[in-house]
Parts: sequence; structure tokens; C-alpha cells
Amino acid sequence: MEYPEDEWVTDADGRRHRVRTRNRIPAPAFATAGPGCGAVGSSLDSAGTNMAEEAGWKLVRQHNVSGTCWIVIGGRVIDASGYLGHHPGGSEVIQRLSGRDATDAYRAAPHSSAADMKLYDFDIGALTNVKRLERAALEATEYRERIAAASKYLA
Repeated sequence: MEYPEDEWVTDADGRRHRVRTRNRIPAPAFATAGPGCGAVGSSLDSAGTNMAEEAGWKLVRQHNVSGTCWIVIGGRVIDASGYLGHHPGGSEVIQRLSGRDATDAYRAAPHSSAADMKLYDFDIGALTNVKRLERAALEATEYRERIAAASKYLA
């Protein structure tokens, strides 16, 4: 997928950030391989997408435990673990949706454009990008293990 243009946002302190736009341009059908090789509209493509989505949901549901909180908003997997203590509505609001699709809840609650942009800081990847989700899960596990090992020395 291509992004038509990135937007630049300037914070109050003058720092500039590049933000991915939400408008994505799908790849044209002729850019993919022929029928039966994952082409747009082929039966293998839809079956592969469904399998990838199921595998993605399985990984998201695994991060519904203490210390991790993955949610799905608009087909994107968000690792909200690091934001739980900072959410203005309280951590319980996000934890209640952990491991689930939070798209409707996110859209129903009033959020600023800054909150929309903040999602990109915690965005892991598309629900169907299983390899990226597995890599993020491994990184999160290794990070928790390092924290647990370090806390033994501090105690």
C-alpha cells in the first residue's frame, strides 16, 4: 500500500513529526501476480487473507494478559500496554477492550486529532501482517523478561 502524502505536524515546542495519512491507495490489480497466485479477486487471495486475519486475531487474543494490552482499531493492531497509565479516561477503559476489536468504542468516544495521531506511536501493524505481529510479540516477551530480571537485582 502506498500513502499519497505524509502530513507534517508541528508540536507546541516546535518539533515536527511526520504522520501517516489514513487515506491509502490500494495497489492496482495488475501489480500482482496472475490468477491463483494471490491476485486481487482470486479465491486463494481471500482464503489467505482470512487465514492471516485469524492468525492475527490469535496473536491479539494472546496479549490479553497482565502486562500486555493489544487492541485492534480499524484493522490495525495497537500495543496499548505503554499507554495504559496515561489514558485520560483511565487504564480500565483500554484494559476492558484488550484482545478485542476496539474500533467502535474508539469511534464512539470523543477523541482529538492528537489522540488519532498518538495511535501511530503504538501501531504494530495490520491485523493480517502476521510476521510483523509475531516479531512484535517476541520483542514484547523479551522486554518483559529483561524487566523481570532487572527488578530482581533492584529488590
